[in-house]
Amino acid sequence: MSKVQTQNIENRDDITQWLPKFSIAAESDGKLMDYFLKTDYVNHILYDNEWLVIGRKGSGKTAIFKYLVSQDNKEGANYYSVIPLTFESYPWKIHRKYIDNKLPNKTAYKKSWKYLLYTVLLSKIIQLKLSKNEQLSDELARAQAFFEQAYSSKIIDTKNVMSQGLESVSSVAISFLGIGATVGLDSSLQKKDELDDIDKIDAISAIFESLVNQELQEDKYLILLDQLDEVWSADERGTYRGLLSGLIAECSEINNSHINNSSKQSNSLKVCPFLRTEIYEDLDFNDKNKTREDSSIEIKWTANSLDNMFFSRVNALLNEWNQENPEREFAIQKEPFASDNSSRIFNQSSVRHQISPFKHILRMSFYRPRDVIIYMNKIREVHKSETCLYTSADLRAAEQSYSNSVFNELNDEFSALETDTNFEELMDTLSKMHRQTFKFCDFQTAYNKDTQNCKDKLEFLFNISILGQRIGRNWSYRFDDPGLNIDFANPFYVNPALKNHLHLIEGSK
Repeated sequence: MSKVQTQNIENRDDITQWLPKFSIAAESDGKLMDYFLKTDYVNHILYDNEWLVIGRKGSGKTAIFKYLVSQDNKEGANYYSVIPLTFESYPWKIHRKYIDNKLPNKTAYKKSWKYLLYTVLLSKIIQLKLSKNEQLSDELARAQAFFEQAYSSKIIDTKNVMSQGLESVSSVAISFLGIGATVGLDSSLQKKDELDDIDKIDAISAIFESLVNQELQEDKYLILLDQLDEVWSADERGTYRGLLSGLIAECSEINNSHINNSSKQSNSLKVCPFLRTEIYEDLDFNDKNKTREDSSIEIKWTANSLDNMFFSRVNALLNEWNQENPEREFAIQKEPFASDNSSRIFNQSSVRHQISPFKHILRMSFYRPRDVIIYMNKIREVHKSETCLYTSADLRAAEQSYSNSVFNELNDEFSALETDTNFEELMDTLSKMHRQTFKFCDFQTAYNKDTQNCKDKLEFLFNISILGQRIGRNWSYRFDDPGLNIDFANPFYVNPALKNHLHLIEGSK
């Protein structure tokens, strides 16, 4: 057994004076850019051919989104003009009316997404030109006049594009013929009786697309779509599967038209939706597997990258405190103190199982930034100010509250996807077995369903890393090894993050 390393560090203040409770959601973290860790995922978006960003809830998708927005037209965004589209409070019920009933569900919304994306993009191009005091071409001037007439606004966003009815928009397009006199709108839209409303906005989209392509010369545009899963629910799963499948299909078409597949040179137009992995897997569209293999950026974290992520926060905030309070300079453990940097805010180098405090946190996580942040917040809540640094007692005292929070996060994440099974029912089944390690027969007895049903549910829990299995001497999970295959003949192990909430004990029956 290795000796636990400790150091006597004298600080006048407590660690909680400068290391705050962190916001769980990136959207509400006002200081995120002060300690954002730029990963390779950012470069994949900016310089490579990938355009679809997927990851588990809490994996850091929105943090990347916020970083790119903050770097609009700067070197940090490869000089893209960044167009952020967020779908919080988005009028999904109105968008549902923009459906092409002549097409199957997986492509029925493709035309409406094309209209939304090209309308917003063209509006952005016009506004950028005006901000530079550039003269608008006749076509762009007519497009701007159309926006003002159809939407009562020069600036178009996701909400006001869909706030107007199809009939109203297409009527303005037809009657406001100035916009079409030069670019051919008359011929496609004057035939009111021959075109449905969805076909009319498709014709408008084609015109906007043509105008956009004329403007894509020196300027580059990066459209980012976040919070697309805010409305997802099991009750309306079919409808939103169709909506999001149509979006991915349209993004694929736009990106394939503009991404330079022959090199890693900058591209003039890129559309990047950010989606939760489990929602992407639930969608249905052509070339879904090919899109994932060739065009997706899947956010995954390692022990080292999570350590770097959290310690970037520690380092930034510690430096800020020490610069502002030179007479009360705070000291953490020196490097190397433990096997990672983030453990340097604790008063000892190893804890239970002779692993570092931060490795213990990772052991009780799903390897996501959100898990680490939640655990650190819980440690802060129970910390006693008698010691300036966090302690192993703080780590243990925070376990129950952390485990409860992780359960709530998982329930939010997956309950909307399980249409035939209540997520909490599966958790209750794990709790009934009382043991962290169990066999297939134990689960079948507790769940009391047929063999295939039990296998399906265990595979679901295995795929989302609630359950792991032993590989060699260690328990392994899908988040760590995506190629890990389930083996129903071998024991299962409940992720330690849920052990306290489910009141499990170690070992097997």
